[in-house]
Parts: sequence; C-alpha cells; structure tokens
Amino acid sequence: MIALSWAGFSTWLALPWISDLAEMITLPLAIFVVTGLAVIPGYLTAYLIATLLLDRSRELPFPPAPSDWPGLTLIIAAFNEEDQIEETVNYALASDYLGELEIIVANDGSTDQTAAIVERLAASNRAVTLLEVEHGGKALALNQALATVTTKLVATIDADTLL
Repeated sequence: MIALSWAGFSTWLALPWISDLAEMITLPLAIFVVTGLAVIPGYLTAYLIATLLLDRSRELPFPPAPSDWPGLTLIIAAFNEEDQIEETVNYALASDYLGELEIIVANDGSTDQTAAIVERLAASNRAVTLLEVEHGGKALALNQALATVTTKLVATIDADTLL
C-alpha cells in the first residue's frame, strides 16, 4: 500500500511534467517516458524501503536434538598425504556436527606414512577408520569407501581440505 500510494503521489507530482512533455512528443509517449523514468522506479524504491522497514523475519526454531541428526560419513581419499592427513582428520573431528560422525580415510596405496598416521588416529578415536585400497586412483578409492557406508549422509573431501 505504501508503494502504491507513493506511485500515485509521484504521478500527481509528474502531471505538469507530462503536460509540458506532451506538447513536444505527444501525450501517450510523454506518459510512457515519465512512467518509465519516475513512477516505476519510485514505486520500486518505495516498495523496497517499506519491506525493509516493516518486514519482520520469523524466528528460526532451535536445531533438533543431536539424537535427531542423521549419521554422517566423511570419506577422505588419500594418496601420499602424510604432510596433511593428520591435520585434515583432526579438523574433521573438531567439526560441530551434532549427529554421529564417521570418518573413513581411503588410503589409495600410499607409499609414505599416510596409513601409519591414520592408524594412529584410528587407535585414539573410534570415529576414524582406515580403508586400505590398492592404488587405482581417487575415484576407485572413493567408490570402495562408499560401499562400506552405513549412514544416511555421505560427504567427501580431499586429504588437504580443512573443515
């Protein structure tokens, strides 16, 4: 209503301008020009201002209890990632996801200490699992890890990603 009132007021104010302009370019064209240059932009601006001032957002409900959050499996495909894998897993463990979190590190035949680091992390935290995969590339490692997932949600990250 505020925007429509403003558009009406703008049109009333623009009547002399329309009249003067109509003497130069015809009345229909003058109405078109003034409406396009003044009335419509004024209406849109008034609408925007009115909604920003008067609209009140609704309160969001509290998040459901942690027991209501579905389980999440985070799959990390790793190949020779000994420099980053521990930090990546620790960041994932420190996430604020309220449901059950399982982390599967799919070791894609690493020749460095990646597997040993993940085994140590798995020994100290039961949420971490090491899945040894014969070297065949990231897609194969992810697919083999996906076959072991039992949770409703799955996410994948690279071995050098910090959540």
